[in-house]
Amino acid sequence: MGLRMSASNGSDIPSRVLALLPKLYEHASAEQFACNALEVASQLVPGDWHGYNIISATDVQTVLAPSPEEMIRALPAFDRNVGEHPFLQVWKEYADVCPVLSDLVSVGDFHRTDLYNEFYRQFDMEDQLSLARVVGNDLLAITVSRPRRNFTDEDRLAFTLLRPHILCAHQNLIAAREETARAASSGTVDEPGALRQSTMHIDLSGGVSSMGPGASQMLAKYFPQGRKQPPGQLPKVLQQWLRSTAGPTGLAGLDAARYEPLVIPGAEGRLTVRLLRVAGERLMLTMTERQQPSDLQRRIGSLPPRAQPVLVLLRLGLSEKEVAVNLQLSIHTVHEYVKLIYKRFGVSSRAELMTVALRPYSQI
Repeated sequence: MGLRMSASNGSDIPSRVLALLPKLYEHASAEQFACNALEVASQLVPGDWHGYNIISATDVQTVLAPSPEEMIRALPAFDRNVGEHPFLQVWKEYADVCPVLSDLVSVGDFHRTDLYNEFYRQFDMEDQLSLARVVGNDLLAITVSRPRRNFTDEDRLAFTLLRPHILCAHQNLIAAREETARAASSGTVDEPGALRQSTMHIDLSGGVSSMGPGASQMLAKYFPQGRKQPPGQLPKVLQQWLRSTAGPTGLAGLDAARYEPLVIPGAEGRLTVRLLRVAGERLMLTMTERQQPSDLQRRIGSLPPRAQPVLVLLRLGLSEKEVAVNLQLSIHTVHEYVKLIYKRFGVSSRAELMTVALRPYSQI
């Protein structure tokens, strides 16, 4: 296939990695980060397809590029047998370099695994280069797959240089999401509320080839008229937006950040649909639902940050004096906070507050 890089290109690898880093660090969601990481990996190390996986003790999340329908349909077989993957058994031993599958297992042993026979075999995959790091309790892995065992030292070097940036960019994503969640819970953002995200693969005609968890519920919730659509077709509103956004040809390399998303308001929240990625005639959409907070959540979020611990201790049954001691505040300050809490909740006594505002947190 002519994939081996020449030795003259080896010295240029660090500069190529540096040139691609801006793309890696530009992301607004976990889905976009996965797609950006795959795009960067594919430009550094060519292969038949590239995979992005988050592997936990109970779940495997996978994004593939490209992602033909037959491969998407076969992903349950990969999830079922991923525990057999040689990378999972030895990745901790590769602290300084990125391993290649052919370094770890012979052809015969690999062909005897259920992972190969139920998944890799049907796609003519014989070797992989892996970039893996631990993220919390999960393993983040990016792989390049080829039908022949022909990865070079230059390929390994490119992934080894990229690995710390993958980890850093992913940590930035996690930190940003946690900060957004904290801001929403404390009422310091304009639109507090729970976020739910999902993705789907579609074609330019509006046909759906696969949906992420929750996507069908979001479509039914925000496009009730879409229930009359034929199975596997997007609602007409989404189809019209898709045609106006992607155009009639679906040009490869379309940058989603250049286009306005589709925003659908609802009684319980707001749905934002973005064009995430284009690969020929195949597109990926990301759907983000920002659920409206309850009236109780809004009232709690409207309190000054220093009044919220007072509310928590009142819920536990402490007197104003006990609250003052626990929070190291003057009794006068606590009393003023209590008056403010009463005002925000429209009550005039502790008994009313306990009834109206201090129900179990599971109901908030």
